[in-house]
Amino acid sequence: MAIDEICEKLERLLSSRQAAEEKIESAVNALTRIFMVERNEVAIFVLDNTQESFHFVWPLEMAKSGSIPFSANRSLISITASERRCFLDNGFASTPHLFVFESFAKERNLPIQKIMSAPLLAGKELRGVIQVCRKGTDSDPSLKNFSEPQLAALGELAKVIGRHL
Repeated sequence: MAIDEICEKLERLLSSRQAAEEKIESAVNALTRIFMVERNEVAIFVLDNTQESFHFVWPLEMAKSGSIPFSANRSLISITASERRCFLDNGFASTPHLFVFESFAKERNLPIQKIMSAPLLAGKELRGVIQVCRKGTDSDPSLKNFSEPQLAALGELAKVIGRHL
């Protein structure tokens, strides 16, 4: 199925959901199938304009874990948001980044190895950032790299999801 068809299907699905939590869960379920990742390998951050920071809305157990300032210069979330473009890093574990939130997760021994990040936009309005990652050990051969076409697909899907946050 082509990405435009997938986006149309996701648009219909999210439009049929009333509550924000249902929309988020439906989007996460779609992303796990599309990118063949686990539910805990999808993260959704929303922008709090009053605090000028991002906070988790997915995974749910991370919702009260704190926030990331918009100005955090080593944060892929902040970079994605400020540049309003998608990023791909298949060597993320060795890239300098904020490790704070990785320590909150239940699978503390499984660091993020590969990641894609996309801004959640509603038109030109920034609503947040969505990330899809692969977690595991450095030597795990089952961790496939993300591709540029997958990154482009995430960018298109993020536009759909951004309209519904």
